[in-house]
Amino acid sequence: MPKPKIDINYAYQKAVSYSQYSIYSQCQYQWYLTYIKKQSSFKPSIYLIYGTAMHETIQTYLQTMYEKSGKAADELDIDKLLEERLVENYKLSLEENNNEHFTTKEELKEFLADGQATLDWFKKNRKKYFSIRNTELVGIEIPILLPVLEDIPNVLMNGSIDFIIYEKNTESYTIYDIKTSTKGWSDYEKKDQTKINQILLYKRFYSKAMNIPKTRSTLSSL
Repeated sequence: MPKPKIDINYAYQKAVSYSQYSIYSQCQYQWYLTYIKKQSSFKPSIYLIYGTAMHETIQTYLQTMYEKSGKAADELDIDKLLEERLVENYKLSLEENNNEHFTTKEELKEFLADGQATLDWFKKNRKKYFSIRNTELVGIEIPILLPVLEDIPNVLMNGSIDFIIYEKNTESYTIYDIKTSTKGWSDYEKKDQTKINQILLYKRFYSKAMNIPKTRSTLSSL
């Protein structure tokens, strides 16, 4: 599912992302080399394309569930969808990497098998986490483009929220951030301040953009 295009006038505006903040908080010199000197060491990886493919698959499932029905969502062949998104994202990354392969067929198959097992668990347990009753899907890949500080309006936070669910009974919003991990969502991962800060920032900016009290918005990682 492609992210919405956000227009930024670089003639007078500057955009910062959570990735920039994360790098800066860990190593200011690395941030300087990457964003000022443009000496980026970024390399595509199987982890990145797998994460993107899993995001797109789960988002498609949930969008179908909320816009059509749970039955329609369950009838989707999400195993095949994950495979298609994994292959397509690999092809795109391969082009960006000057057609230099960065994984193997065996590794792709291994990640696909793990992903399909994850999706099987997700479908079996979906009702524990997501229900159509008294809830609605606000949106998927919701863009954020707002000033970081009020007194510096030309410096903008640029990002997108994976998806948001509105609870009708409590009139509250839950902001979701999908995470993939080779080691699982352990207690250590849940307490990782870098990951926590990302969704806290998204809560702050979404609350501000929609004029929603922060007490009416909650956070969740999937």
